[in-house]
Amino acid sequence: MKKLLFFACAMLLIMACNKNGTGTPEADNSPKTDSVIDSLKIHQGKQDISTKIKIVVPVGNEALTKSINQMIKAAVEANDSVDANDLKAMARFFVENRANEMKEDADYEGDDPEGPNLWHEMEIKILYENDQIITMGVIQDVYLAGAHGSALFEGVTFNKADGKVLGKNILAQDKIDEVRKAVTQELEKYLKDTMGSDYNEAESPLKDETGKDNIVELPEKGIYINNDSVVFIYQQYEILPYAFGLPEASLSLKDMKKNGWLEAEFAKTVK
Repeated sequence: MKKLLFFACAMLLIMACNKNGTGTPEADNSPKTDSVIDSLKIHQGKQDISTKIKIVVPVGNEALTKSINQMIKAAVEANDSVDANDLKAMARFFVENRANEMKEDADYEGDDPEGPNLWHEMEIKILYENDQIITMGVIQDVYLAGAHGSALFEGVTFNKADGKVLGKNILAQDKIDEVRKAVTQELEKYLKDTMGSDYNEAESPLKDETGKDNIVELPEKGIYINNDSVVFIYQQYEILPYAFGLPEASLSLKDMKKNGWLEAEFAKTVK
């Protein structure tokens, strides 16, 4: 399996130092972030085991920071002893805990002098940001031996003003079935793009035996906002075989508002 690429180094916070016509420093309007990187490598029997995490988060908004940190704590599966306000502690918990769990599961007994390397890598970063919202992404690459590894992705959108998560709750609950139908249609397009000339609509895994659409449920995780769209992303095996990766569908916020698919108060924020 080809490992997902991680950034080679942490993001640098560059302070503006140019001068304007009056001789005073220009304002620094770039987003303020905090970051941490941690990793661990151990050897168990014939296997190398490695874990790695990179976290980049916005700073400066107390309510938003608290909400994002709680999301990170859940993502790394940290216990109550870990302070959610301490990024370094959460990163260290992840690399140590996952390494120990993989160490317990390592059982390679083949004839090769070295067994397959095992790894779990996680990156938590800012995917999208505007004046009102920020979307964080949790990206994971895991290999625990076997035929292939696993990729996981979760997007989480937060309201900057109060830190509240904007997910399925931004959808008009009485229109969920219409949203599901639209998502299913977009997923058919995803299949067509993925399969190319091999695509056969009659044999689509999103069709039933009579050729009608199997209307999908909305994803358990991964309803988030990116640019001007709501993205619905599914995990491996959630709705399709492994070969189709992480299927996703995007619906325009403007179109969703026009169709009445957005919760009334949230719809007012869509222009």
